[in-house]
Amino acid sequence: MKKLFIVLFFISLLFAGAPQECNSTASMLVPAVVGSGARLVNLSVTSFPGPGELFISIPPKIGTATQSSIENAAFYAFRRANRACNLLISFEKGSTSLIDGPSAGAAMSVMIYSAITGIPFRNDTVITGAIEGDSLGPVGGLYEKTRAAAKGGFKYMVTPLESVFERLLVEKLEERYNISVVETNNLDELFAFMFNNTSIPPRPLSLSLSSPDPSSLSPYPDEVERFAPLVDAMVAREREVVGGISNEELRSFFEEKIAFQRALKEKNYLFSAANDAFLSYIDARTVAALESGSVDIPREKGRIGICLSQIKRKAMTDENFEWIVGAQLREQWARDRLSLSLDEDALKIEQFILFNELAYGEAWCGVAKALYEGAPASGKMVDQAIWADIAYRKIEEARKLSPEGELLNRLIIAQNSYEKGLYGAAIYDAAFVISGIKAQAGEKPTATSFKNLWPRVYASHAAYLKAVGSEEGARRTLLFAEELEKATNEMSEAIPENKFNFMVGVAALSLLLSAVTIVALRHKKNRGMS
Repeated sequence: MKKLFIVLFFISLLFAGAPQECNSTASMLVPAVVGSGARLVNLSVTSFPGPGELFISIPPKIGTATQSSIENAAFYAFRRANRACNLLISFEKGSTSLIDGPSAGAAMSVMIYSAITGIPFRNDTVITGAIEGDSLGPVGGLYEKTRAAAKGGFKYMVTPLESVFERLLVEKLEERYNISVVETNNLDELFAFMFNNTSIPPRPLSLSLSSPDPSSLSPYPDEVERFAPLVDAMVAREREVVGGISNEELRSFFEEKIAFQRALKEKNYLFSAANDAFLSYIDARTVAALESGSVDIPREKGRIGICLSQIKRKAMTDENFEWIVGAQLREQWARDRLSLSLDEDALKIEQFILFNELAYGEAWCGVAKALYEGAPASGKMVDQAIWADIAYRKIEEARKLSPEGELLNRLIIAQNSYEKGLYGAAIYDAAFVISGIKAQAGEKPTATSFKNLWPRVYASHAAYLKAVGSEEGARRTLLFAEELEKATNEMSEAIPENKFNFMVGVAALSLLLSAVTIVALRHKKNRGMS
């Protein structure tokens, strides 16, 4: 068995003098998103005497986000127990070839505490949640994870405080299955619930923004030209949908989100504002659908198709190709959503999950329209066939990294774009896959500045993420910006502008010399006749 060895020197020093009675194993089923759904994966922690070193069994491979969550879980459990042990962390083999993400952190902290103290925990509960200090942080796929817990026969599902859309969905699961979803952001509450059977008080639907006040953020110094209208267009679409929500509390929540996005725009975090408006637009559309009680999936796919047919495309030039490639990229994402469908055994509520996924497609199409409109019309025409070799190399580079999950899906979209001759879109999607694999491997960004459009846009978002405390998100976003910068530089260098200008110059010089020669000959001839 191979072992990934992580030495936590700070933990060793902190607990070096603590008594150690380390000879227990704790196991728990934790929910993991696999493919389009979720399943429960067995996770075990075995303690043995030592200063606090962590060993992780392989396979499956473990991404850096999971490694960080294990470190955070161990530190919290060691501090709470006032002792440290060496630990062997084992994930169920065969569940998947790669486990990444922070969502097992809270469950891990409970198991580690149990393994080093020998105190058992209740076995009727599934836990999901990242660890952020002494709090449970947000995770994705709550509906899928809750359904997996419900189908597994568990009585309770402990989650961080959920978003509006997720809360409405899991309430439907509580009605259908005999499961109670318990929300808490407090690790002390979680431990009291798991070890002392202390109840966690139910939370009302939380509609307060968790994001920091934008007035506390320093203005971002780099203004991306022509990007502000995109923010306005996205917010306008969001406001139109929000106005149709009948529940006053929900409508007020989304209006507060709109005010937040405008404040971000004022601070020049343009992409962050547009991205928040994009996500809120999708959530608001799904909430409105939940209010109505039904959705029409074929009609929603039809909306995407109509939107795609109405796109007014601009010619690609050496001055707007980043805008055009960005638009083409989102067109492909929208088209990819058209292939989604429901399984035969899907619940009625899962129609709303599919609706939510299709809403992404319609929203991406809307962004593609806005990017085409915002693209400058000036410059010299570019045939993106000049990027075919670059796209092929990038796709091959990404393919050899063996991506999985969302990264594999993006590689498939890149390959589809390549087959359609959309080489720029293929390059950008392949760059995303490459940066994602680098992020999983723990690489850190090195670039400090960017000159191209999309790298600058994503660098601004990374600065926002770092300002609000999401170091991991900032790292991954900056890695993507770096890959985009390299890819865009290659694309720029492939544009035959300099070669064209040189040839034009040579041709002009040749014409000039020819003209001078003709004039000189005529002058000589005229002199001879005189």
